[in-house]
Amino acid sequence: MVKHNMPALLYQAKAIPLTLLYLMASQSTSAATGMLPIHERITQLEYLFDTQMNNWLIRIGDVPHAEATDFDDSLWQQADIGFQWDTPYSLCWFRRRIEVPQQLAGLPTTGQPLAIRIAIDNGGSIYVDGQLKHMKFDRSEGYAVLTESAKPGDRYLVAIRGINRPGWGSLLDARLETESAVKIRPAISALIEQLKFASTIQISQSFVEQWTAALTATLDAINLNFLE
Repeated sequence: MVKHNMPALLYQAKAIPLTLLYLMASQSTSAATGMLPIHERITQLEYLFDTQMNNWLIRIGDVPHAEATDFDDSLWQQADIGFQWDTPYSLCWFRRRIEVPQQLAGLPTTGQPLAIRIAIDNGGSIYVDGQLKHMKFDRSEGYAVLTESAKPGDRYLVAIRGINRPGWGSLLDARLETESAVKIRPAISALIEQLKFASTIQISQSFVEQWTAALTATLDAINLNFLE
C-alpha cells in the first residue's frame, strides 16, 4: 500500500532526489551498469498506477439488446484501447465485465464512489448492468458511476454503444476513477516520466553509485511490496 501522507512524500520524492539527478545530468559516459533493477521498479510503479481498462469485447454494427447483462457476447472479438473501425457513420458495441479492485492508483477503493471514464471517436452511450447511465456523450466526455460505495470483488457489466461519424471510429481511452485516484495520478505520472528520463541519462562512471542511490531514494518513497 502507498505509505501515509502521500502528497508530502511525492513532493519530497520529486524535489530532493531529482534535483540531485538534474545537477548531475551534464556528464557524458554511459551508466547502464546497475540500472536494470531500477528500470524494473519503474515498470512496477507504472503498473501499480495504471487505471486504464483493456480487454473489451467488441462487435461492429448496431446489435439489439447488447447492453443486457445476460446478452451472449461469447463470439465477439477482443480489443484494447486504441481499437479502430473504418466504417463511416456506423456503430460499434463494447462490453466488459469489471471487478472492483482492492486498490486503484495504489489507494484503497473500499467505500469510495467508483466510476468509469470513456473516450470514443466520435462518441457514444454508456450502460451499467443494463441501465443507461450516460446518453450520447461526445468524444472524451463519457462518464458513468458504477457504484457510490465500492466493495472489492463486486462485478459490473459495462456496455458502450460507440458512434462513428466521418472517418475512423476509435476507442481512445477507458479508465476507472475514484476521487483519490484522480488527485494522485497526475503527480505520479510526472514522477514516472522524470524517473524514466533520469534512468537513461549518460553520466560519468564515477557518479554511477551516487546516481543509482538518488533514483533508489525516489522509488523508496513509495512502498510496492503489496504487488508481490
